[in-house]
Amino acid sequence: LHDIVAVLRLIDTGKVSVSPLTQRPTLAAARAIHDILRDGDFVNRELAAKAEDFIRAFAWPLLVQGAGLARLTGSKLELTKTGRTALTRPIYETIRHAWKQWLNTKIIDEFNRVEAIKGQNRKGRGGLTAVAARRTAVHNMLAACPANQWIDIDEFFRYCEASGAKLNVTHDPWNLYIAHAEYGSLGYEGFHNWSMIQGRYVMALLWEYAATLGLLDIAHVPPEDARDDYRENWGVDDLYYLSRYDGLKFFRITALGAWCLGIAREY
Repeated sequence: LHDIVAVLRLIDTGKVSVSPLTQRPTLAAARAIHDILRDGDFVNRELAAKAEDFIRAFAWPLLVQGAGLARLTGSKLELTKTGRTALTRPIYETIRHAWKQWLNTKIIDEFNRVEAIKGQNRKGRGGLTAVAARRTAVHNMLAACPANQWIDIDEFFRYCEASGAKLNVTHDPWNLYIAHAEYGSLGYEGFHNWSMIQGRYVMALLWEYAATLGLLDIAHVPPEDARDDYRENWGVDDLYYLSRYDGLKFFRITALGAWCLGIAREY
């Protein structure tokens, strides 16, 4: 509840610059956001060499743009009328609005944040699936979970997979690869499983966006060697982890999350 107000006020001072092309924050903007968040970020500020190295500080400029609370003017964000109104309304309502809007935004595909998996930019039927459908599927899976209980991320994966949720990330895994488009293709039999592709997408969405908004608490460890589901693939010898989210172990739906997800009737 603190952070979204702090971010909107920082934007109102003209200190949040984003790329006109990608709408992602600059390193200076991410560091400025990190410094006003109540508990900082999940990553060490001094170890972040680029904006993409952050998690919460990277997500906030995208979340407020996706919610229509801020817009790009030149190279900086400015508050919209909706954003100014949000500062006078109950903040939990703004967070629910931001999550609902996020389900359909095209500002980013969270799977793009799994940089070790290449070949994501192919267009059309050979590329990635519609991200809005994936987000909605995860939303629905979360809404069927109990609130205020720690949930093992791998158990959540099993639940999503067994439910038949429409979470396929790509139309064709042959287009995705690690290190080399031919030798490292994920299309070979045994070279990808649910957790490597769908699971990495789910972890990015839960950690970087749902947890940043306060819908979830998370329990995590450093990503290095946290998961071994990619270790048999070609070209991974130099990778200590497949994604920065590999250390996500458990999550818990908060009271705010229960209300935003429709589990609870009121907050």
